[in-house]
Amino acid sequence: MQTDHQKPGGVGWAHARKLELEAAALLEAPLPGATEGALPDAKSEWLLPLVAWLREPSKVILPAEAGLSPRSPAARLWLLVRLLAARPESAARLGKVLRDLLEETTAVHLFCDAGMGGGRSFAGEAVSRLSQRLLPAAPNDRQLDEVVTLLFPDQRAARHLDALPESLLQSLYALIFPGPAPWQLLRDEMADAVIVLGERAAALGMEHEVSVRSGQHNLHASPFFILSQVCRDAAECSRAGPSREAAEAELSRVENCLSACRALLLHAVEHQERHGVSVDLVFRLERMNRQLDRIERLLGMLFPCSPETVLADGRRLLADLVFAASADRSLRSLLRGNVRQLSRKIVESAGATGEHYIAGTAREYHAMITTAAGAGVVTAFTTLVKYCLAGVQLPPFFLGVLSSLNYAVSFVLLYLLGWTLATKQPAATAATLANAMRKLENDEDLERIVELIARTTRSQLAAIAGNLGTVVPTVLLIDWLWRLGSGHAFFDAAHVEHALQSLHPFHSLLFLYAALTGVLLWMSSIGAGWVENWASYRRLSAAMARSRTLLRLLGESRRARFASAFSRNLAGLSGNVILGFLLGMAPVLGAFFGLPTEIRHVTLSTGLLAFAASALGPGEVLHSSVLLAALGIGFIGFFNFAVSFRLALWLASSACGIEPAAHARLRRAFFSQLLHNPGRFFLPPRAADRSEAYASASETRPEEG
Repeated sequence: MQTDHQKPGGVGWAHARKLELEAAALLEAPLPGATEGALPDAKSEWLLPLVAWLREPSKVILPAEAGLSPRSPAARLWLLVRLLAARPESAARLGKVLRDLLEETTAVHLFCDAGMGGGRSFAGEAVSRLSQRLLPAAPNDRQLDEVVTLLFPDQRAARHLDALPESLLQSLYALIFPGPAPWQLLRDEMADAVIVLGERAAALGMEHEVSVRSGQHNLHASPFFILSQVCRDAAECSRAGPSREAAEAELSRVENCLSACRALLLHAVEHQERHGVSVDLVFRLERMNRQLDRIERLLGMLFPCSPETVLADGRRLLADLVFAASADRSLRSLLRGNVRQLSRKIVESAGATGEHYIAGTAREYHAMITTAAGAGVVTAFTTLVKYCLAGVQLPPFFLGVLSSLNYAVSFVLLYLLGWTLATKQPAATAATLANAMRKLENDEDLERIVELIARTTRSQLAAIAGNLGTVVPTVLLIDWLWRLGSGHAFFDAAHVEHALQSLHPFHSLLFLYAALTGVLLWMSSIGAGWVENWASYRRLSAAMARSRTLLRLLGESRRARFASAFSRNLAGLSGNVILGFLLGMAPVLGAFFGLPTEIRHVTLSTGLLAFAASALGPGEVLHSSVLLAALGIGFIGFFNFAVSFRLALWLASSACGIEPAAHARLRRAFFSQLLHNPGRFFLPPRAADRSEAYASASETRPEEG
């Protein structure tokens, strides 16, 4: 039964009639310039308002015979089909404009380049896409890809096109193309595109970097060696006619060749998973995969399984081309598609490091406190050197270099001694947690991950206690020795005032500086993972093991030990050096650009406050300014840990493909356990720890593949 809105005289039907009048006006509008002999850009400009009208979202209440909801993306298309059925002259005009446009433009670039990227390298493609955002492209009226981009400018347009029902498209197709199908006009260009794509994929597949990592030891036996020829044979066969039976042999050869090529590309991806990732190589492998897929799609159009499927296949191909052309203009799409594998390798490197920062038993917990205590002693001397350097009269850049070396030497010394600095833990433990979340299938897995979080929290608190528990007495000892030698405290009144002011939680930019330090801590873990991946990809360890220079200097046995030690410690050493220079140079670069980029590190800041309190004396320790500075230390610690952990968890989750639902499920389990048993997350583990509930972090990680 029809409602008032669905009756021809109802309110909704009146609105539909208004839309039909709008469509009629668009169909009757004159072409820009002369109607006869108008350029392709004039025809595409004439089509643009009509296509935009079809995509415009609105509530259109149609009669019951339409069988569509008011918000259906096909509602306006139903009105257009109804209008064209009633106006054959408008349908004929629309069909002629579309057919002329296809005849006057070339589609080879659309079929070959949409979604493939324009550059041979990742960096070149990134620069190209960035320049496209800043500079307008030179028009080319004879390219069909520019027409498609004009009419369907983004992925929303592609989704709208993909959502249109087949029956309506069949009706529209029959109205505007009563004669030969317009796809016949593109057959030769599709065949040309198949040949071009085959040549391009074959050239990339036989490059040295690709062939080595895909296991092609004999290029003559490689499927890429014959890919261009089999694609050419199938394309030339299509020019004789669309009969699939007549081209069965050529299509079978192409299908077998494409399958073999994909197998080699998969082998290259797996090789990178094991031996390091190159973003440029990932970009080329992705491009070759898309080229092989496009060859398959175009051959499906040239040799359809049945005439009835041609329109549906063409619509899907057009939607895919629109999606691909839109992705070609997106810098975010390029980064997301090609950096993910590198991010995963970096996360795996950080995750392997993070396992060493998680104490599961009482013995490991006490060992964590001991190693953190040693780090606190070293950090006290780092603070001393930092403020000694502050009195040196040097240009800011060189002062920043010396400060960076102070940090870097301290951090490298901690690494070599096996001591733990608490602020370096969050980025690594977040990667371990994300790796564990990759296998979250049942309640048992959930309990293991919650136990991992509990152990991580306890370990972090143990490291903080060890760092701060020794940095304060060490600073007090240093200041006492300084008094013995010089007769006065290490800090004078001006230094004390500056220290207390810089640590005040409300009268300084302490929160911003502490968060910035958290970002730098996270960046150092990224840098360490990148260096390890870079060395693994270029097989530096194997190169050193065969280096004749090292053989002359060290001898054969020492050369082998050196290469092995280099491989084991490269990530740790590089991460500490990177962190030192990030912390040391950030204030210098900030001052150069006029930005507030001071560093607030919880352990170093605690040493600073200890020097200031020692200079004030025991009677002033409980002064409000000292207590507020101590509160500021708490805020610094929170932001150091929270920011670095959150960034690391975000990157690890993205790289590992963890869905938001997994995070939500874990949050519910975590807060439930925190309310019922808070001591589990904060108190030291008992001697008989619940090791059964959590075997190891590695057990929760799936095998790579």
